[in-house]
Amino acid sequence: MSTFQYPLSVIIPIHRANLNIERCIDSLLANDRLDLQIIVAANSDNREELYKINRKVRKCYSNTQCVLLLNNDKAGKANAINNALRYVKNEIVLIGDADTFFYRKGLNKCLSAIFHDKSVVAITGNVDVYQRNFLSIIQFFEYRRIFRIFRPLWNRINGNLMISGCAGIFRTKCLFEVGLYDTH
Repeated sequence: MSTFQYPLSVIIPIHRANLNIERCIDSLLANDRLDLQIIVAANSDNREELYKINRKVRKCYSNTQCVLLLNNDKAGKANAINNALRYVKNEIVLIGDADTFFYRKGLNKCLSAIFHDKSVVAITGNVDVYQRNFLSIIQFFEYRRIFRIFRPLWNRINGNLMISGCAGIFRTKCLFEVGLYDTH
């Protein structure tokens, strides 16, 4: 018996060759309910940094058909995302930061909502912070306040207007209809 696979394009903008890009991609590849196209949009004018990103992505995912690497001169995160959107082949696109890890159950729940309700144009899940230092502990409590208290209240009246920058899921055509990400 086969299980439905969500056809999903993923854009991961990355500025530095941080250690988390592998965990991010691995968390997506571990989800067998996804038919993935992953686009890593490197955004740096530093050739050494681009080389590190290239080497890391190619080393880990050279045998994976779904990973595409784009190099952008340092034109900003929005420009890197807009450039990557030109290569998206699926109706639904997830735009997530390189230090975001996706839990299978939560991601599948979000995807189920956007695939089965055509009136939904964008969706995001709850965000938790991986605690490494004092700043991330402060972020953890701030995100808890926003995502665990205020979002459910707004959801009750269908008034949640915020899509998280670290993990937003969109209908691709809707992004093009609104003129993509603002670059100014």
